[in-house]
Amino acid sequence: MRKWHFNDPPDNWEEIRNDRVEAIQGNRNLFIDHPEWIERVADF
Repeated sequence: MRKWHFNDPPDNWEEIRNDRVEAIQGNRNLFIDHPEWIERVADF
């Protein structure tokens, strides 16, 4: 999964989708907002 994350970083469409999901559900995917946080997950 880590390899996939680095080969396919979040793009503009995913950021827009994240905004839309937040508008409906009230929550965000923080790995879209802060892709660098993947480095903090030890057992991914």
